[in-house]
Amino acid sequence: MNRFEIIKVVTGADGGGVRTSEIEYTKELQKRDVKVSGIIIGNGDTKDTYKSLFDRSFEPGHPFPVFGGSVLKKPLNIASLLWRTFQAADYLSKNFPACDLPCVLSVRKPFLLHLSGLLSKRLDIPVLWHIPDTMNLYKRYYINYILNNYNIIPIGNSLYTLNKLGLESSDIVYPGFSKDRVVGQPQKDFKTELGISQGDVVFGMVSRLVYDKAPDIVLNAFLESKAFSEGAHLIIAGGPLESKLGSYLNDIAAKYGNGQIHLLGMIEDVKSLYHTIDIAINGRRNAEPFGISIIEAMAAGKPVIAYKAGEPSVTVVDSETGFHVEKPTKKAYRDTFDRAWEYKDKWVKMGERAKEISEYYTVEHQVSRYLEIVRRILNENDIS
Repeated sequence: MNRFEIIKVVTGADGGGVRTSEIEYTKELQKRDVKVSGIIIGNGDTKDTYKSLFDRSFEPGHPFPVFGGSVLKKPLNIASLLWRTFQAADYLSKNFPACDLPCVLSVRKPFLLHLSGLLSKRLDIPVLWHIPDTMNLYKRYYINYILNNYNIIPIGNSLYTLNKLGLESSDIVYPGFSKDRVVGQPQKDFKTELGISQGDVVFGMVSRLVYDKAPDIVLNAFLESKAFSEGAHLIIAGGPLESKLGSYLNDIAAKYGNGQIHLLGMIEDVKSLYHTIDIAINGRRNAEPFGISIIEAMAAGKPVIAYKAGEPSVTVVDSETGFHVEKPTKKAYRDTFDRAWEYKDKWVKMGERAKEISEYYTVEHQVSRYLEIVRRILNENDIS
């Protein structure tokens, strides 16, 4: 099989690791002469990025509710999701331009699985689900029904994710990272910009400011650490700063930070940030399904502090490439900060080892694995 097309079913509001991975995968696939198109659901900050990136894109114009909300709202959200899914599937199956190459659908967000399954049947196109996260029990029932009913092929983003969903026999393709994002000459000097002395030690966290990422726990733990008392700085890059959580972090930093806490908001220039910091932090209140920011920091030659639940127990080697946090509590993070501080003379060597390990997770390597699966599925479906 020579050329084929991958049609990604995405949302205009994609963010975090999903957004990063979709963008980097698309760029790498296109380098390999794979046609990448997109069905973009809803509006958001990422919509225009996707439209400029995909070889062709299509917007059905149907915003979708999600699974979240209060207990009372969830049944209404699910009902609305099903209704709008059928509407969008009907519209797309009639109006989406036909493929001029063998093609597959590719989806990540769970609430778009049903739409992808319906399109798969109506357009006679196989669909792959690149799993982004674990699910709670009621979501797993829904997911398993959709997978079985539409013969959707799941691909794990880590062994941990597959195990939690009971799909251990499925393929694994890691989200991958682009060296271009993290390695090379930085565009700016954050230390100078933030008024940090060149000799000062800097901890850094790249994360959306949401509850699960535990930026409040990380910040409060750092304020009680030996590193803070001895003059180290903490940079947190992520947003939204205008949120309730963002306001809380700003208030704590202003009241207790002594000029050593720096909240940057959302940034695109992570290369300059990784060049600035000495050690990275991956905050979580719950298990991390994979953690692209962990691998990016490792590729930049930085040891990583991470809550060990989930895939960080594999990607981060304790006391060799970083430090495991035992529990998602302030005390556990503070204890890990203190332990890492005692190792600071070894951080450079640890970072070199982290960089070696990160090679396995490059987007180039992972896209090769992904393409093997796509070709296998197309051959199994006798699409030529």
